[in-house]
Amino acid sequence: LIILKPYTKMITFDKTEFDLGNVKYGQTVTVTAIITNSNLVPVNLSTTNSSCSCTTGQVEYSTLNPNSKSEFKITFNSNKSGRGTQVKSINLDYTIDRVTKSKTFRIKANVI
Repeated sequence: LIILKPYTKMITFDKTEFDLGNVKYGQTVTVTAIITNSNLVPVNLSTTNSSCSCTTGQVEYSTLNPNSKSEFKITFNSNKSGRGTQVKSINLDYTIDRVTKSKTFRIKANVI
């Protein structure tokens, strides 16, 4: 008797929220999240829906192979955000077996 376990559609992120503290106006800061694909199938990654043009994202690989890791670099440009407390977000879409989901990453900064 062979029992087959269904694979779980598992993708994890080491961090989804970043507090940058005080950032000087005009400064650009980049943070990195690590994405892990624990699936038996590849995962397609794409950046979508930034809350403003001051926040951009770039994935290291557009296809993340099974049992692999990749970086998602998020860049915050305070010159485009304005001064004071800023809370921005950017979404990362990931597709597993033709099912697309989205993960939101948040950046908080006090632009001085």
